[in-house]
Amino acid sequence: MPDISYPAELLIKNAVKQRVWRRSGMSLLVAVVGLLGVLALGLAMVIGAQPRPNDTSAPSCGGQTMNTDQVCDEYTNGIRTSTSYYQDMVDERNHGDTGVVVAGGVATAAALLAAIPLLRAYNPRKPWGAPLPLLCPRCGGPHLREKTMSHSITVGRIKTTYRGTVTLCTPDCGFTTARRPDPVTPKQRRSTPQQDRKPPRRYGPRH
Repeated sequence: MPDISYPAELLIKNAVKQRVWRRSGMSLLVAVVGLLGVLALGLAMVIGAQPRPNDTSAPSCGGQTMNTDQVCDEYTNGIRTSTSYYQDMVDERNHGDTGVVVAGGVATAAALLAAIPLLRAYNPRKPWGAPLPLLCPRCGGPHLREKTMSHSITVGRIKTTYRGTVTLCTPDCGFTTARRPDPVTPKQRRSTPQQDRKPPRRYGPRH
């Protein structure tokens, strides 16, 4: 029997938690909520980007209502990348945004297509993991199931991911084990310098 060291205990803990979530229906609930969120976002994009020729309200820049003599400047990494005049923003709103409508339609379609596979994958009646054709060394029953699990630990800017195959018996038996919980390639996290952060949109007098 392999030595259940520190990484293996984390993998086993994640596997047990995942099995509990699946059986309780929490995994399905989270998946459905996420799916509905994508669906709502897609519909909002499609509806919000439709042409509004009858809208006579003033456009906004950075959350503030513009006047007819103002322009809206957009900056990226401290460099001005675009300038929009009042009338240009009105025309853009009145004509709608075809790109946003298409993106919203794609998101809506993807959510609808993913609904059935998602419901099947997170069905609480579906057993956790794959069956293992061995008898449990503790209870002697043919109830062992296994699944590949992972757990990441970040220390500073070093991220180490542990992977291994976790084997579980029934909750009543309580037998657990994991093999190959060896660390894989560490990844360096890239920090974002202060000057690379995008400042908010600003508006000012028209030049």
